[in-house]
Amino acid sequence: MGLVMVFVPIVCVGLPAVLVPSIVISLARDMTALREGALTIGVGLLGGGLAYRMFCRGFWRTLHHELSHACIAVVVGARPTSLEAGEARGNIHYRLGGPFAAGRGLLISLGPYTASPLAVVVLVASFLIPVRGPAMQFALAMTAGAALIAPLLELSPRQEDLRRHGLFVSIPLALWLWTGATACLLSALLRTGGHFHPVGLYLQAGHHAANIVRDVSLSLR
Repeated sequence: MGLVMVFVPIVCVGLPAVLVPSIVISLARDMTALREGALTIGVGLLGGGLAYRMFCRGFWRTLHHELSHACIAVVVGARPTSLEAGEARGNIHYRLGGPFAAGRGLLISLGPYTASPLAVVVLVASFLIPVRGPAMQFALAMTAGAALIAPLLELSPRQEDLRRHGLFVSIPLALWLWTGATACLLSALLRTGGHFHPVGLYLQAGHHAANIVRDVSLSLR
C-alpha cells in the first residue's frame, strides 16, 4: 500500500507532462487567431501569475506553502496534526507510518514545489461549471495562473525541503510533477465548452508517451 502511495501520485500527476508542448502550442495558436476564450484565458493566466508574484507575500505566502504540504500529506495517507505559519517561516507536523514512509515523506516535502491548493479550485470548477462565460473563464484562468507560478517561485536550492532529500532527486522530480499539473490545469481551462474529462487526458497522454518511447527505440536501432 505504501508503494502505491508513492508511485501512483508520481505517475498520475506527471504523465500529462508529455502533453504540455502541444497544449501550449495550441493555446498560443488560438490566441494568435483570436479564437473565442483563448485570449481571455491567456490574459487571465498572465494576470494571475503577476498578481501572485506581487501581492502574495509574508504570512500569506508562508500559509500557502504549508497548506501545500498538508494537501499532499493527506493524499499520501499521512495525518496532519498541526500547522504553523508566520511572516518568514512556517511548519507542519504530521503522522506518517507504514511502508515506504521515506518515499511518501519525499512527496510531502515536494508539495509546495509541485502543485498549489489553488489548483483544486480550478479542477473542481471544471467539473461543476460545464459552460462558462467570459467572466468565469477569466477568474478561473487567474486562479490557475497563480497556482502555476507559486511552485516555481518556491523552487530554490536553498529550500530545506529540497536539500533534505538531495537536490538531484528533489528538483527534477518536482519539475516533472509540476509539468504534469500544468497540463491538467491548462486542459481544464481550454475545455471551455464542456466538462473537463481527465480520463481522456490520461488516455491521450499515455498514447503520446507510447509514441515517444517507440520513436526513441526505433532511433536507437
